[in-house]
Amino acid sequence: MQRKLMVLFTVLVLLSFVIAPVGLAQAEGKVQDVNPACPPRDSNLMKNRDFLHSLSPECVRAFKVSYKEAHFSEPEQNIEPMTAGQPDNYGYVYNSTPYSWITATTNSGLTGDDEYMGPVDIGFSFPFYGAPQTQLYFNTNGLITFGAGSWQWARDGIPSEVTPNNLIAPFWEDLLVGSPYNYGGIYYSKGGSAPNRYFVLEWRGVESYNGVSSADFEAILYENGDIVVNHGNHPSSYYSTVGIEDSTGHQGLQYQHGDFGVFSQTAIHFSYPTTPVARVLAYAPQPSGFVPLNRPRDFPIIVTNTGVLGTDTYDLSTPLN
Repeated sequence: MQRKLMVLFTVLVLLSFVIAPVGLAQAEGKVQDVNPACPPRDSNLMKNRDFLHSLSPECVRAFKVSYKEAHFSEPEQNIEPMTAGQPDNYGYVYNSTPYSWITATTNSGLTGDDEYMGPVDIGFSFPFYGAPQTQLYFNTNGLITFGAGSWQWARDGIPSEVTPNNLIAPFWEDLLVGSPYNYGGIYYSKGGSAPNRYFVLEWRGVESYNGVSSADFEAILYENGDIVVNHGNHPSSYYSTVGIEDSTGHQGLQYQHGDFGVFSQTAIHFSYPTTPVARVLAYAPQPSGFVPLNRPRDFPIIVTNTGVLGTDTYDLSTPLN
């Protein structure tokens, strides 16, 4: 009996070695053979704008869909976001607010696929996670960034250390703006008087790679640090992210990530913390590599004063286990 069991076990083991490579090959083929007319998909090249621009629109679309399936977590499907969001670590909250569209008047001239523009002067000092911002960048994919521009067309949810950071995402999705894709454009305006000035950035008549209908949305930055995001309408198909995130990627407030259906005329108000308090952000950047066996490994700890009360002193201690 034992001999029969050993023979059966040996046969099963051998079958596993025969079957596993076939299954692996089929899985790889599903990812690589996106389209016979397209080159093999390379995940590293998906973050190279020159490589994407060298491809046909059909290959770009197929590669991006395949990349999302392989790298992004399962999005929320047809789940309407909450009307109010709990405070993030810095103190931002969001609430639904009455819809009030501000039409921007200056055409930025930015068009295309995966393009960005900046820096553009805001016109006042805009507080964002405790840091004053006087300029901003924006891209064709519904994203605003501070400090540097980004063409990136998608990323998993907020917050995340993955770049870009230091951002406002009114409707971050893989979008097409203007000729030869559509008649859309990106516009901006400045208005109000101190201390109630505002800067509005509007994406008008843009389209997603996955949809056939246009989208209109905007972000209004107020001098007191508040942000209002207006969604005029959404494309028929999308995978978007809406929210804000600090420069480290460790603090952020997400309103939506994924696809929650088609509706129009929605306004989300991100409120800047009104009570000045001392705040400290301490974190260890994600290390790479392995910890040597029976040997120490050094990890940097970054401490940032994100408050508005001036210079602070912090005492750090590490318990010994």
